[in-house]
Amino acid sequence: MLALQVAAVALAVTAVQDAARARELLIDELRLRLVANGVVTAAAIAAAALCELVLALTRPAPAP
Repeated sequence: MLALQVAAVALAVTAVQDAARARELLIDELRLRLVANGVVTAAAIAAAALCELVLALTRPAPAP
């Protein structure tokens, strides 16, 4: 489940970078793009991890 850890780190880095710019009242385009990229990256990695989990669960067990 390394992919989920990478997704969590991507979201954490995005949150830290966004918190550094949170003093402004209005959300500018750069800040919105940063948050959107972090969310898309984390969602893509989480989807890949889910697909990997589905493949692992549906794979037949090796023959004895």
